[in-house]
Amino acid sequence: MADTPTLPSELPVVPLRGAVVLPMTVAPLGVSRPMSVEAINRALAGDRMVLLLLQHGDEDEPSPEGLHRVGTVAVIRQMAKAQNGMRVLVEGVARARAEFLQSDQGTIRALLKPVPEPTEKSIEIDARVRRLQDLVDRALSLATGLSPDIKALVSSLDEPLRIAYLLASLLDMKAEDKQRLLEENSLEVKLDAVIMALSREIEVLELKGRIESKVEKEMTDAQRQYVLRQQLKAIQSELGEGDGESQELRRRVVEAGLPEAVNAVAMREVDRLDRMTPASPEYQMVRTYLDWVLDVPWDRPTEDRLDPDEARRVLDEDHYDLDKVKERIVEYLAVRKLKGDMKGPILCFVGPPGVGKTSLGQSIARAMNRKFVRISLGGVRDEAEIRGHRRTYIGSMPGRLVQALKTAGASNPVFMLDEIDKISVGIQGDPAAALLEVLDPGQNHTFRDHYLEIPIDLSKV
Repeated sequence: MADTPTLPSELPVVPLRGAVVLPMTVAPLGVSRPMSVEAINRALAGDRMVLLLLQHGDEDEPSPEGLHRVGTVAVIRQMAKAQNGMRVLVEGVARARAEFLQSDQGTIRALLKPVPEPTEKSIEIDARVRRLQDLVDRALSLATGLSPDIKALVSSLDEPLRIAYLLASLLDMKAEDKQRLLEENSLEVKLDAVIMALSREIEVLELKGRIESKVEKEMTDAQRQYVLRQQLKAIQSELGEGDGESQELRRRVVEAGLPEAVNAVAMREVDRLDRMTPASPEYQMVRTYLDWVLDVPWDRPTEDRLDPDEARRVLDEDHYDLDKVKERIVEYLAVRKLKGDMKGPILCFVGPPGVGKTSLGQSIARAMNRKFVRISLGGVRDEAEIRGHRRTYIGSMPGRLVQALKTAGASNPVFMLDEIDKISVGIQGDPAAALLEVLDPGQNHTFRDHYLEIPIDLSKV
């Protein structure tokens, strides 16, 4: 065992949160808690020595029971006043055990028992020291930010224990791991723990180097402005994760509960998005397409209210006379209530402007407790207004029917195709011909919009 310097029998205690100061090392400490400030002041008034103990929890005023018993006796080398306390530079002197802890006028005092350190020499220990020196060389070759003086310092030290404590203080080790290192009595185990920590640090540095190399290969001069985004992409690739946006889209697709065919298309587009860079022009096109797929209510019907009496009351409340029209609507609701599986009918209202054709559609929706959407077709001369534009065009979007479904937020709304007689034929096609697929009960359960290219069931509309 190493010769332990003469220690006083009693010292003030400075509790440490999330930090361990090891013997034979120098460390700066920020002191702001009243009990710690009082302990420092008492030490400065005497022999400048304190006992540094790691506390178990995060309490501001830990009790003696909340402290580890093995700690480091340290000498205060420098002290400077700070805005919220003080900054001190301490040097670990020796390992000691607090045999008894007691609270004393706002601070904690400890009765000390020195714990000698192991200093045995053997071939096994020499081999471990040689291994540590090799690992330090490897770490210095990987990390450009480390001082080359560390290599010279480690090579100049001939005490294995000092090497172990020095490297442990430089490595990113957890406080609990450093505490176990401090309490360990076997020098071989101490060296093994530092070797494992240093090896892990080297693995992290090597992985960081591979990520940076991968990013540099993917970049061109025109993409340098996206370097941070590319680095993030490479890191997530190493972790087996996609970028945040695609992960969010994938989660939305799963939570949307889409039909199987629609879900397969959505997942395929998310996979395509994963393989694109955000700088690609097609990236935003795919992103917009996915938003539309997720916003369309594929299978979200509202519950119908099939009550002919209530329907007649609503119709009479909204419109005067029009008895034949009201009787036809009530007859449909009565048949729908009896049959149960009827497809959505197509009712054609004919009459001069202002007689109540559009408002009848609103009344039907209110009577059946459905959403109502009005689509004005007056002056429409482009077939794409009905079927949508293909995704190859810049600024393409779905047709008015899909937009109306999104607005309604339900798969069985009441559509009012208003001013249908004002449709005209243009060079872009005949919208009336496109309406055949919409209005034919034999076809509208698989209506295909050019933008979405997924069959949409309009038979419930």
